[in-house]
Formats: sequence, structure tokens, C-alpha cells
Amino acid sequence: MKGPKPYEYAMIAATAAACLLLLTGAEAEPGIYPERGGSREPPEWATPEGMDINLAPAEALVALPDIGETRAAAIIAYREEYGPLKSEYELLAVPGLPANAALGAIEYISVEESYENTGS
Repeated sequence: MKGPKPYEYAMIAATAAACLLLLTGAEAEPGIYPERGGSREPPEWATPEGMDINLAPAEALVALPDIGETRAAAIIAYREEYGPLKSEYELLAVPGLPANAALGAIEYISVEESYENTGS
């Protein structure tokens, strides 16, 4: 029997933290906390809908299911060559990224509206 994948641990931890905040009524205050070594503000690529595939660095992309360093590099190379992805499903067009890996990652990613095709 296989155990949970690394991204599943991250999802469990994030869910537990969110539940704890809801149950205690505590609110995370954004801002810089030098004594803790950084900021509590979310990174620019983190959205409520999921990771913005056009802004996420390779370090974040590898957290997606079935996306390792090589596939993350392929996604970044695709963005650099063709520009921002206009839809989550454009991930299926990334060379070197199998369809099952792309489809598995789609539920965890988003594309900001400014990148979406408006049809004009």
C-alpha cells in the first residue's frame, strides 16, 4: 500500500491550519515579521482558486501532483516561449508533460483573468 504523496501532506497541513483559524477565531495579520525571518503575506502566485500557473516559480510547481523538477522546467520553458497560459487546459500543450500529469495538476492551478482570452 502506498502512502500519501508530498502534495497531499501539504494540502492536509493547509486544511488543518485553516480549520484551526476558523475554530479559534484568530485572524492572520499580514505584514513583515523580521524576528521570524520574513513576511506572512502570501506569495503573488497564490490565489484562492489555486496556484497561478503563470506566476509560480519552479519551486512551487514541483508541489503539484506528478510534477517534478523536469516537468516544472518544461512548464516554465513553455511560458517563456509562448507567453502566459490563457487557460488551465493549455497545460495539456506543454511538451514533455504527459496528459495525465497535466490533468492531475489542473484542479490545483488557476489562470488570472488578465491572461484569459476575452474573445476579442
